[in-house]
Parts: sequence; structure tokens; C-alpha cells
Amino acid sequence: MLDNILLYVITGILGAITPLIDKVNLQKFRWFDYIFIREFIFIIGYGLIVYFFSKENLFKKITGLNLNAKTILLLGGVVSLIYHVLLFHIFEQDFEKEGMSKVVITLMMTTVIFSFLIDKFYIGTKFNWLNYLGIVFLLLGIILLKGF
Repeated sequence: MLDNILLYVITGILGAITPLIDKVNLQKFRWFDYIFIREFIFIIGYGLIVYFFSKENLFKKITGLNLNAKTILLLGGVVSLIYHVLLFHIFEQDFEKEGMSKVVITLMMTTVIFSFLIDKFYIGTKFNWLNYLGIVFLLLGIILLKGF
């Protein structure tokens, strides 16, 4: 993991800055307008990356997939759309009531917990007692942050 530590640090910094930018922009736009603008900019930028750096014809590759693979590809897009809509709805609702860090940390902790559960029960990854203790601490952290 330490091989890519610089990438983790840069991603962490960008991940910390992004909600701040979102909070400022959500004061000017409704959440669904802002998500449209943000994702439109993203898709143009990502489209350019794919256009210039992809070594394959992406559309030909997609049409060559079987029905099951196309269904999973479509499902991934739908899940991503729902995730982003819920994320910005949460931002709009909770940035006003709670601090930005409380909202982002709660989202991150719930993501880690559910990723752990998928890893454990669907993929079958083996964990040690320290991993389970970490999940308990994450649950405790959510309880303490949200003040249940």
C-alpha cells in the first residue's frame, strides 16, 4: 500500500477539497442543477481522456459484450447515478445543519462498513480480529458523530 502513498495523499486532499467546493456551489444552485453542471464538466473531461488515451474502440467493445455484461454495465451506471443524486441531496440537507466534516466523515465511514460487508459476505475475503474491531469503532464513530 505504501507504494502508492502519494496517490492516496493527493486523492485524500482532493476528496477533502471537493465537498468544500460543493458546499459553496450549493449555495448558488439547487442540488440537481449543480450535479448536472459538475457531471457535465466531468464527462467532457473524461471523454477527452478516453478519446486521446484509449487504445481500443470503446463503442465496438461495448457492442461486442453479451447481454449479461451489458446489463451489468448499465446497472453500474444506474447505481452511480442514484449514488450521486443521494450524495448531493444529503449535502444540501445536512451541510446547513451540520459541519461539512461531520457529513463527509459519516458518508466515508458508512461506505467503509458496507464495503467491508460486501467484501466479507459476497467476495469472501478473510479478515482478522483487528479488522472487525475497526468496524466496531467505525460504528461507534457514527453514533458519536450523529449523536443518536
